[in-house]
Parts: sequence; structure tokens; C-alpha cells
Amino acid sequence: MKKFGKLLAIALCLGVGTFALASCDPASQADSNDITVAIARPTSSGTRGAFDELIVNSEGEALKDVAQLASCVQESGETGTVITAVSGNANALGYISLGSVAGNSGIKAIQVNGVDATVANIQNGSYKLSRPFNLVYMGDLLTSNELAADFVKFIESTQGQAIINSEWIGQESDTEEYVADSYTGTTTSLTLWGSTSVTPLMNQLVAAYEELNDSTTFDFTVGGGGSGEGETEALKGQGAIGMISRACEEESLNVYKLADDGIAVIVNAACPLTNVTIDQLYDLYANGTFIAVPGPEEESAE
Repeated sequence: MKKFGKLLAIALCLGVGTFALASCDPASQADSNDITVAIARPTSSGTRGAFDELIVNSEGEALKDVAQLASCVQESGETGTVITAVSGNANALGYISLGSVAGNSGIKAIQVNGVDATVANIQNGSYKLSRPFNLVYMGDLLTSNELAADFVKFIESTQGQAIINSEWIGQESDTEEYVADSYTGTTTSLTLWGSTSVTPLMNQLVAAYEELNDSTTFDFTVGGGGSGEGETEALKGQGAIGMISRACEEESLNVYKLADDGIAVIVNAACPLTNVTIDQLYDLYANGTFIAVPGPEEESAE
């Protein structure tokens, strides 16, 4: 009988376009349930940066200090492609924003060190994989730009905080209702660019803001390929707000904290694995040590 807590080995069965996933060593020792493929975000991703900083093993070694990740680690460009990779491979493990888990039936979030990835557990500090969602900008953009200022007012309103607190962690201060059709400014376009982890939340906020101001036609541009892009666009000083899912690395940028977010460790919905330790995650990504997963019969026997 396998113990529940070894590292997963991932059998390769993924046939998704650009994914050519390599097995972790030694694949010959892995069973069909085991995790042998680890999905990571690219180095430009805020989620990757936060994950690599937070994964520190019991000997104090951080994933961010590993010069080269194991051969079983496959970089995936965006949150959506991580979900696609894991949902298409019963033996894969990856990580995404907690707010991106909902509505994706092909994956499931598992416990880390025996703690569920929930907003409540992030707030009480028991779930250790969490990071900030920040907006970064040049100068006084959030106050001098009429639309940016009013949009922030909406974010901080009762309606805006309700959206944030549905899956993320917003501000704790008292809020006021945003008054419908209260925007009277002449600026109607705004670019919010960067982290793909922040994008789902931002899309919800923008949609709700436009609905409340339906007498005005807006041109919001929301998107990007990572936190690095968010900082780059903001640094251009052309009125763009960067979205980053980590601490800001550019001293010349101002920072507005949008929310706190958990990083969910995900596996295929059919995978029997329900818990993984931070040591196991470190060993999988740094050393290619597979995670042994009990089959349904072994799990029920325990």
C-alpha cells in the first residue's frame, strides 16, 4: 500500500498543441495514478514568481533559487493553458490563481500541507500559498485620469468589493454603494494590461462598472501575457495601468493593492490525490521526484 504523501508521477497522455511534456525521473518507478509532469508558468509570470518564492522546503531551500528546474517541468504561457494541460492529463500537476479554479470542471484544487485553498484559510493564515494582486502606474494616474479615478471608486464600493470577495480577498474597510450613471467625465478609454491571473477579476469589475454606467460607451482594454508585461506597459507612461500578481519590482511605479489571492495547486479532476506538502512540491519541481498517488482501492482501504 502506498503512503498518501509521496510525490506524484505523471503518465503522459496529453495531446494539446504545443505541449510536449517530459516525464520526471525515474518514470519507471511510477504507477499509473502518479504525478510525473509538473506544469509551471514562464518566468515573466507573477504567479510563477510568487509560487517560486513561496515554495520553500523544510531545509529552507526556495524554488526561486533553483538554477534549473527538473526536466519534467513544462512551462505554460497562460492560466488557461495550465488548466488545459492539467485537465487533459490525469497525471499532471500545476498551479493557478485560486480565483481561476471555479467553473473549470476538468481540474480540482487540492490541499497544501493539509489545508484547503479557500479565502477563509488565506485570511486566517493557515493556507500558505497566497500573494497580492496589484495595479501599477506612473505618477498620479489613478487620480488625474477621470476614468481611472472613478473606476477605483467603483472598485472600493460595496458592489466592487462584493465581486472581489466572491473569490478573492478585498479591502476590510467600510464601503459605500456606487451610484449608477454617476460618471460624468470625458475620458472613456482605459488600458489595464499584464497578469493573466488578475485578468478574470478585472473583466468582472469592468463588466459591472460598464453596466452601472450604461449611458456611457467605454473602451476598456484588458489583457496581457504576464506581470512583466504589466510593469513594462505602465513604465511607458502612456496612461496604461499594469496588472501584476506579485510585489512590484519597479521602484518608479506606484502601487494600488487590488486584492489578495491564493495560488491553488491543481490536478486533473479524476486524480485521486487530495493533498500535497510544500516539500513534495519543491522536490517535484526542483528534483523531478514524482508524487505517488494511491489508487481508489488503496485510498478506500486506508
